[in-house]
Amino acid sequence: MPLTRMMRSSAHKYREWWANEKSADTSHVQAKAWIAAGWLTDEVSLAEEHVVFVRQ
Repeated sequence: MPLTRMMRSSAHKYREWWANEKSADTSHVQAKAWIAAGWLTDEVSLAEEHVVFVRQ
């Protein structure tokens, strides 16, 4: 199953959803998860539904 089918609708609409939010008080649990796993978003294209992650 493509990952796009599993994403929240806000992930398709708002670039901010993909922000590398490192603040301890952030509500962006998705950012906390990919940062904790050693990744950061590098390129985001909502129009192309394309995201590039890079290792920290």
